[in-house]
Amino acid sequence: MDELEENLLFKLTSIQGPLVDDESLIEVLGVTKITSEEVKHKLVTAAETEVKINSAREEFRPVATRGSILYFLIVEMSYVNAMYQTSIRQFLALFDDSMEKSDKSPITSKRISNIIDYLTYEVWKYQVRGLYEEHKFLYTLLLTLKICLQSNRIKPNEFMTFIKGGAALDLKAVAPKPKNNWISDMTWLNLVELSKIPQFSEILSQVSRNEKAWRQWYDSDAPEEGNIPDGYQNSLDIFKRTLLVRSWCPDRTLAQARKFVVDALGQRFADGVILDFHSMWGESDTDTPLICFLSMGSDPTAQIDTLAKKLKVDCKPVSMGQGQEIH
Repeated sequence: MDELEENLLFKLTSIQGPLVDDESLIEVLGVTKITSEEVKHKLVTAAETEVKINSAREEFRPVATRGSILYFLIVEMSYVNAMYQTSIRQFLALFDDSMEKSDKSPITSKRISNIIDYLTYEVWKYQVRGLYEEHKFLYTLLLTLKICLQSNRIKPNEFMTFIKGGAALDLKAVAPKPKNNWISDMTWLNLVELSKIPQFSEILSQVSRNEKAWRQWYDSDAPEEGNIPDGYQNSLDIFKRTLLVRSWCPDRTLAQARKFVVDALGQRFADGVILDFHSMWGESDTDTPLICFLSMGSDPTAQIDTLAKKLKVDCKPVSMGQGQEIH
């Protein structure tokens, strides 16, 4: 368009005689008009296309949201142990694989659901296999909590009650506990904090009125499996039941939390991840080596040798110190 405008201006300024007698000028005017209409039509089409792209992008925003939750939890795990650091490049490779390998569907909502399910499980599996045993369920539980927070399945105050309980409260500044010795001070503070959640607003008075039933439930071997007094058995969802167990019996919290994970994400997230060297080999390349850390009672040498034989690849060990000499 700029070139046509310059050409037209040049013709208008350099023409001699009547304008209508200059055929080249009339030709330039015709070309300019046609081109202008074409550009106008393309601009309208581009605007319509932009609206469609923005709409499609917004439809897939839940995928980006889930990716954000997964990545930043991985980053936070490095505060637990510096060895758990994961680069954004590693994560983006997993993200791109999920877009490519998840089940396709002509229905957008189903397609989005497939991507989110595949992405969540693959990232969880990838991360868990690199954690120490003591931190694996911590990561799984935090992932479940963050996903439920984002979906508004649990509220921020419920999350904080689960994390902190009544640790920030002063026993002298709260309602006095019943005159007995079986409820510990920490348990009572947990219950005071729990009573701030509307569904548990009456729990302090209920414990005082129905002390025998509550103690019988509390003293059972597995309270999370028993019938909770005062109508809570059938009125609580899985997370609020977890809050109650956490407040009363911190030692039984993990058992109940596993049920919460299964309910929120599925049974496969509560099962252990079996280390598959063949699958790991498929993820590696010349720039991405496999690194295994030796620890007491854990030596992957035999599995590496087996994989090398299966793939018909030469495996040459190199001594890295005492006990690692080539035999």
